Amino acid sequence: LGAAFQKSRSINRRNKTHAKKLRRLRSEMSHVARGNIGSNNNDVESSDARSQPLLSHHRQDPPKIPHSWLYSMLNPGSKKPQAKVYKYLMSVLIILDTGLFIVSTVRSVNQKIGYFLYIHEGFMSSLFCLEYITRLYIITE
Repeated sequence: LGAAFQKSRSINRRNKTHAKKLRRLRSEMSHVARGNIGSNNNDVESSDARSQPLLSHHRQDPPKIPHSWLYSMLNPGSKKPQAKVYKYLMSVLIILDTGLFIVSTVRSVNQKIGYFLYIHEGFMSSLFCLEYITRLYIITE
């Protein structure tokens, strides 16, 4: 029983030591994040160290490059007017194309307006192909 007690005391001491190291490391990390490395709450830094943020080259955002009109239109997360119109128009065209495809399965309708459905199918396929090529074109932006 005595050996187990001694072992638990040594484990507790180790845990306390690790906790102190962890607190010290967290404190140092918070100083680095604020840009005042090597200082704790009691240290007084020179004004030169405060004016120069630490690791400033890591904090700089890349320069913003304006996107083209096509990119802002085809980007799914865009809130620009052309994107909203494009999304609405494509939704309407997809629903229309699906509806006409369903109607084309009826033999009597297909006999009456089959040529129109054939032309419509070719037009829609070309339009979707053009959209795909445009997306490939703007993918580098």
